[in-house]
Amino acid sequence: MIKSFAQEKTDNSYISDILDGKAISVPEYFDYTQNQSQGDFYCNVLTIFRQKIIEKIELNELDSVLFYTKPQFAVFSKNNEADSIYVLTLREREFIDYLNRNYSPVLSRIVNREPVEGFSNLNEIRKSKDYFRKSYYAEILNDSLSEKLCSAIIRSKEAIIKNIEESGLDAYKKDFLILLLEYKIYQTDMCNECFEKSCLSLCDKYLSAYSKNEFTDYINETIAVRYKKGNWGYGFCLSSGLIIPTKSLSGYFTPVIPISMTMELNYKRFYLSYFNLDFGFRNTIKKSFEYNNVLWLKNDKLWFNDGHCAFGYNVVMNHQLNVIQNVGFIGMGFFPHSKSDSLYYKDAGLIGNETGFMTFGVIVDYKFGYRSCSKVSYFKNRIKEENFGYIRFGVNYLNPRLGDVVDGMNGNLIFFNLGIGTYVHTTKKIRQKIQP
Repeated sequence: MIKSFAQEKTDNSYISDILDGKAISVPEYFDYTQNQSQGDFYCNVLTIFRQKIIEKIELNELDSVLFYTKPQFAVFSKNNEADSIYVLTLREREFIDYLNRNYSPVLSRIVNREPVEGFSNLNEIRKSKDYFRKSYYAEILNDSLSEKLCSAIIRSKEAIIKNIEESGLDAYKKDFLILLLEYKIYQTDMCNECFEKSCLSLCDKYLSAYSKNEFTDYINETIAVRYKKGNWGYGFCLSSGLIIPTKSLSGYFTPVIPISMTMELNYKRFYLSYFNLDFGFRNTIKKSFEYNNVLWLKNDKLWFNDGHCAFGYNVVMNHQLNVIQNVGFIGMGFFPHSKSDSLYYKDAGLIGNETGFMTFGVIVDYKFGYRSCSKVSYFKNRIKEENFGYIRFGVNYLNPRLGDVVDGMNGNLIFFNLGIGTYVHTTKKIRQKIQP
């Protein structure tokens, strides 16, 4: 039985029907200014079943929910039958007046299962072209929306509608874009969990139907606002630069241009990098010397085998997703020596491999991400960040132990490098308290 709002406000069965999920209807004509006590009662009822709606959504007790942008109401359905109507509104009192002026006849027809143009039954809605602007989750809004937020939504809508009309997009895409725009505003100011589910569900269904559409980047960017970089990340970088010998080393070797591969793992602000400089242009020997009963001749070629690990700390770090890291982050690390550190020369063997070629090293890195390769996507109910690109500037100070094996061969190596790489971050949802 459908209860009419025209019943007395003391009718407890009206509230009972709401709590039991039964249908309700609103009066076709209702003037709040003329009947304030009845209006207050209706607002209280809305508050009661709003909480029940939230509980049902969290418990997945609702098989499906259809969301309409115009008019502003939702149909909660079970077994493909429109058994219940709930009116959801930003501000109940203004909305009741708005509903009575514009949509209460339509709403009453739907409650009584009378045909309404465009909304005759759920199956037809699913088949209609405008299905993708209706979500399977209702929009649940808090009561604390301020006038400032409402004004921002209106201004944003007007601006986006103007841009869309100038670009010639059709009405369905326009409504979809407006819905995402509203979501971005709501989640920033309200952090509304239920409305987030609504948007993610809509995005998922829309992307499934239109895999290549102009809103993909907008969707990904919108979703990413509620997430940040997680604790773990990994990446790799291909770089080149210049290794310059100093002190007496500069008298034995020319500068060299290496090509290096860097692999990196980070946890929060700490990172571990492995550098491998096994390939690149060779050094030229400027001054002959003898080692291991072999004469290393002037103008011959050799190269550094400089594989080592660096432990570092990110001083400045941006945790946001899908943003340009215009400040970047600076990493400072320490290189322990490795038994793989050595100098290769023809077939004569190695210098320093037995004792460790490098004693220590210090690295100072400056990195910043670039947006063109950054993408956060919603995929199979998970948020992931892909292809976070970055450019790396680094200065490495290395202290080889050549003086221990060749008399007079003292000095350091300064390695300036410039690299380009990609990074993959785990993501973490931003936990913010929902406004009461």
